[in-house]
Amino acid sequence: VSLELERELKNAGVCVETDSAVSHATYISDGVRLQTTSSRLIKTDAVIAAAGLRPNVALAEKAGIRVNKGIVVDNRMMTSAHNVFAIGDCAEIEGRVIAYLQPAILSASVLVKQITTGEGKLNLPHILTKVKTPNYPIQLAGRDIHTAKRWETQFAEQGIVAKGFNEAGQLVGFVVTGEKTKTAFTLLKTLQTS
Repeated sequence: VSLELERELKNAGVCVETDSAVSHATYISDGVRLQTTSSRLIKTDAVIAAAGLRPNVALAEKAGIRVNKGIVVDNRMMTSAHNVFAIGDCAEIEGRVIAYLQPAILSASVLVKQITTGEGKLNLPHILTKVKTPNYPIQLAGRDIHTAKRWETQFAEQGIVAKGFNEAGQLVGFVVTGEKTKTAFTLLKTLQTS
């Protein structure tokens, strides 16, 4: 999938540097000159740094609240401290930080129920994630993808369909690309019923 995405980006005029990082940036009169760790010089108009998302857990740590990759919560969104809750990009749910809109909305709904009635538990469904690259769309899902023992992959000019199955032969996740993203909802339905 990554090779196909790289090819599409290059076809669109994007310079893709792998196995290298920016080691130095110099502002020049008409842009920025970058030097990479592979000693390549690149002149560009602008630089965008996309470094990923890491939960800020400093306050929770100072308060003695359990943290791991994020602030650890149970299915009620409660932390290890009584009546302290966490949701969104900082919360670690079922061992994962899930920094997407749908889990945040579902978590907020559970939190409202917890605060107002003392009830409500999160049951995360399989979530369809869309990588919004216009020239090469990618969609994937699979809450239990880590249990995949076997993959079936189909490569076509229109895109890729990769399906992961557990030991029992049940679908546990998938990745679809290009025009094959049209199959994502059908695969998601199958995943929900597996």
